[in-house]
Amino acid sequence: MSLLPETQDALLEFGASQEYMFGLHEANEPRAGMQGRNIAEVPFDPVRHSPLAINPFSVWEQVLGVPHVKVNIPGRPLNANVVIHQPASEGLDHTYRYGEHRRWLARKLGTAIIDSMPGITDRTWVYSIGEAADEVTDPDTEVITTNGDPQEESARIAEICKSGLTFVVSGFLRLPLHEQDKATFPSTVGVKANVLTDRGIVPSGLVVRSGVKAGEVNTANSDDVQENSELLEQQHTRVVKRLKGTGIAVASVVLARKVAYGFEAAVADAAIARAVRQVTPK
Repeated sequence: MSLLPETQDALLEFGASQEYMFGLHEANEPRAGMQGRNIAEVPFDPVRHSPLAINPFSVWEQVLGVPHVKVNIPGRPLNANVVIHQPASEGLDHTYRYGEHRRWLARKLGTAIIDSMPGITDRTWVYSIGEAADEVTDPDTEVITTNGDPQEESARIAEICKSGLTFVVSGFLRLPLHEQDKATFPSTVGVKANVLTDRGIVPSGLVVRSGVKAGEVNTANSDDVQENSELLEQQHTRVVKRLKGTGIAVASVVLARKVAYGFEAAVADAAIARAVRQVTPK
């Protein structure tokens, strides 16, 4: 059973690449994944068609008296990219190992997306990009280590997004994809992997350093907690707005390390499925 059933349904609605072909092809035969579709017949043209493409059972040949060949749109497997953005952890991320948790979530989410692809003929390429990209030890993942320059990482990821359906898993605080050309993202889903401190500070009686306001925050002080939580939520909203302005559909997922998959699967599934449908060609 798929971990992301709604996402799988959304992927089934995503049209595979198609092109016109003539004659009889493997795509005419039922197989796992997509299947070809005959849409018409045209008179045999020795310049364009092979004699083997002539349809011996053509009704149009019987009516018009000339050989005909089928016009076929062969179904193509759906190909997708999963990009895990992995900057080096620092600040609060480093202190509480949230960066490690986010990377762990990204790997889980990437695997779930791959498992949710609709057919065995589909193909997914996985990339780990960033200063800490080599944290991923999966042999099927292409590792692209950088010096931590956000512009370089954005450019590399944008290049991958040009090829089609792409899931980018990141916190997006140090990944300015919104500065890239809008045409770069024809079908991109940004999976914003948030830890709790990306959206607000939980009262706990501890003193922590704020990610959006200089200095320390006493989480036992309700005024400090409220002020910093509001700033964090504003930061989140600003990042999402910038991504959407670039044409990227955004699915926000909150890290919950103590639950079965590291995130609430049903909530994440619904959010990602909505984002996939937003980028599905109409």
